[in-house]
Amino acid sequence: SDLESRLSPTLSVTANGGPQYFHLLGQSSGLGEGFYAAGGGSITEEVRNTAVTVSFQRSVSDGGGLYGTVINNAAMFGVRRRLVGHWETGLHGGVDRAGDLVLQAANVKTDCLVAGINFSRPIRRGSEIRISYDTMHEMYKGALSGFYGFDRNQVSLTFDFRLKAISLGQ
Repeated sequence: SDLESRLSPTLSVTANGGPQYFHLLGQSSGLGEGFYAAGGGSITEEVRNTAVTVSFQRSVSDGGGLYGTVINNAAMFGVRRRLVGHWETGLHGGVDRAGDLVLQAANVKTDCLVAGINFSRPIRRGSEIRISYDTMHEMYKGALSGFYGFDRNQVSLTFDFRLKAISLGQ
């Protein structure tokens, strides 16, 4: 469930949490299967054309082929600012830890620094164009030191289209 509260005209807080069920298809041992606590939250301060956000998120997911099931913890900091016209820019950074759920005692985890910048502009009726650059740099990989690193750089051009708004419950 999600909760959001505006503490002042410029300060808002959001929180989400609850149980998360995880099961890997094709896994016969049942290791890592079950309910886990997941959640997060953010604090955002908006002043004129700028918003600053600090957030934390905890979730359980698959390990992307390297781990089985992972507990992922991420802490992020971001700044968003209106530029000229309808253009906005965002800058974010933070730390991310993915730890193997089944092998926690074996120190199987990966710590990364993440950062990125994006430029976006609405194009019409809720649609948006976004140009972004994201990077991830591995800092520590615990017991998996023999594997290749997770360092990544990505540039993307995204078009988000809102085809039709559908009212639910009517």
